[in-house]
This record gives sequence, C-alpha cells and structure tokens, in this order.
Amino acid sequence: MIMPFRITYAWESSDCPGRIAFATEPAADLAAEVIRTVQPVLPVAGAQLRALSAAAAVGTAIGGYALTSLEGQWFLRITSHIGTPALEKDLVDGLLASGVPVNPILVAGIPFVWRGHELRLDIRPLVQARHFDGSDGDLTALGRVMAATHRALADTAVALAVRRLAAARNTRLLGHRDRLAAILHDGGDPTRLGFPSGWAERNGRWLLRWCAEYRADWHQRPGSQCLHGEIHQGNVLYDGTGAAMLVDFEESTDVFAPPVWDLAYAVQRFCLFDQPDRAVFLARLDHLTTGYGQPFGGLGDGMRQIAYHCMATLLDLFIERGLLSPESEFDKFVQLEGWATRLVSDGWVS
Repeated sequence: MIMPFRITYAWESSDCPGRIAFATEPAADLAAEVIRTVQPVLPVAGAQLRALSAAAAVGTAIGGYALTSLEGQWFLRITSHIGTPALEKDLVDGLLASGVPVNPILVAGIPFVWRGHELRLDIRPLVQARHFDGSDGDLTALGRVMAATHRALADTAVALAVRRLAAARNTRLLGHRDRLAAILHDGGDPTRLGFPSGWAERNGRWLLRWCAEYRADWHQRPGSQCLHGEIHQGNVLYDGTGAAMLVDFEESTDVFAPPVWDLAYAVQRFCLFDQPDRAVFLARLDHLTTGYGQPFGGLGDGMRQIAYHCMATLLDLFIERGLLSPESEFDKFVQLEGWATRLVSDGWVS
C-alpha cells in the first residue's frame, strides 16, 4: 500500500528560487542524521549543517544544504528522485572532461532514510554563485552554456543507457495517461492518481485535452540525444563574471530528446516567468538564442508537450513513489500549457 508523502519544495517559489542563502538551521535530529550519513566520506569534525530553505525544518529532508567542517565546505542535496546516481555522475564527469562548466558530483547516491522514506543524498563542492537576476546578460550566458552542453552530450558514451531509461519512463507515463483517460470516461475518482481533491473536476476539460494530445515519443524523434532535461531557474548558477553553470542533472538520465526539449523548458522558465508583454518576451528570446548561436524551432509545440510531460510526472511521483504534490504544481502546468497555446495563436512563436 502506498503511504503518501507530501512534497515540500526546496524553495517557496518552486523553480524560481531567488537569492541563495543557507540561512535555516535544520531540526537537530535531521542534522545529526545527515552528518552521520556522510561521515564515512567527508571530514565532519566540528561540522555545521545549514539548509537552503525552511523546508527541511518543517517535516521533510528534501532540499539543499551547506555542510561546513573544520576542513572545508560542501553542498549536499537530498532528493526523492532515487534515479540512477552512477549514470548521472558518469554524464556529469563527461561534461567536465569536455570543458563544460558544471558542478562536479563528488559522491552520488548515498542512501538516506528519513521518517521511513528512502531518499538519496549527493555531495558536491559548495560554489559561490547566484541565481538568475533577470538580465539580458544572464539570458545570453544561459544560451551559451546550453549550446556547450548539447554539443558535448551529442557524443556522450552513456547515450544508449539513457535512451533505454527514457523509453521505459515514456512508456510508463503513457500508461498513467491511459489510466486517467479510463477514469474520466467511467466517472471514477481521479484522486487515486494523486490529484488534489476536487482539482480534476475543476479542470476536467483541460485533462480531456491532455489525454488526447500528450505525446511521449521524444526518444524516437529525429535528432534525439542526451540533454540536461530540466533547465529552470533553480538549476542554473552564475559566477562572479556572469558565466552560467548548469547543476542538478538528475533528470538527464531519463530524458532523451531533441534539443528543443531543453530550449522549450528554458524559455518557459526564463522568458515567461513574469508573464511579460510581447516586446519583452521577444527581446528575452533573442538574447537566449544569441547565446545559443542559432534560432529555436518548434518552441510552441515543445512548450505545450513539456507542460503535458510535467503533469504526467506529477502522477508518476504519486503512483510509483507515493509522493503527493501541492495543488499549485498542478495549476502551474495548466498555466504553462495555456501560455504556450496563446504564444502560438498570437504569433509570438511557431
């Protein structure tokens, strides 16, 4: 039987994190367990743990932490996405070897059990950086690092393994879609798939369209390759010179698709986050494409399918791992799909 575990996101604003500040002291028992878990691989004498947000202090261990000891500082990430840690590390190591600016994974996939739930802990260097500040320069820098990442990943040795995992997940997500379609047809209870109470009824017409239009054939499309997979504001850091770095490649082991996947994800999160007018949006898109070095084709369909994919992933989190997502996450993907549809109908993107 699935025991639901409610997700509390690492930042109150989800994937628009704002200022980086390890200002929260985790609960004493959580801090002690984290330090005990990493003791075999890190020098923890005099160690102090600080959390990126208040989430870890109010009932969940999921999030980012800074561990400071007498001998150094490290970034620890605890996630519910168990995934394939060794494969993720291989992919990131390959990017480093190709000269792409990424934060290396020092240790990947340390098992971490908290309140009966199996989680995963990774260790990285603690870098001095910031998140997106909304500037034109940040958008151009993001385009550059995406292009470098895509060039390097086009030849990665782990491509076949990632494609197999991506195909398996896409098949699983289509199964969730079909289960929902059957529930909607038969008048069943959508909360069995993880929807908040009453949400599916209020959004029934959108869900019917989702069932009809969602495609999960990315791994079969021409030009498919390994990608980052989840380029939102929380997964991009900027150093003191304004150069961008991609972090958190946990989705990269399950995504095999044409580069428009990453590009559509980035446009949604970096160009549309404040619902700008046409002139502002097109200027942002121009800076992003200038950095990338070529225009983006198929953005409209890509953004819609990314929103549909994210909705399927919320169902997957519940069905496969018993993770309940906040209602605001379901609303977000409906909103993102609606924005993409309007961008196409208004002629902002093709």
